[in-house]
Amino acid sequence: MCAGPGHIVVYGNPAFVSEFGAQSVGLPARESMLGLPAEAFELLDAVLREGRPLARWVRRAGEDWRLTVTPRLGM
Repeated sequence: MCAGPGHIVVYGNPAFVSEFGAQSVGLPARESMLGLPAEAFELLDAVLREGRPLARWVRRAGEDWRLTVTPRLGM
């Protein structure tokens, strides 16, 4: 889960921590989620801007990933 325009990682579920490491929590997504293509961060920006869930396929390390992002509510 990311917060704000810097997309600070405030929570990582077990799958996230397995992929990016526990040290990623508390860091901006662009600094901690290495290897994600620019399209992933464009998706984060779009969700922040539009305030609604969005998804897209991205390619990382030769694999297709379905990236789903939902806005953080109740802040």
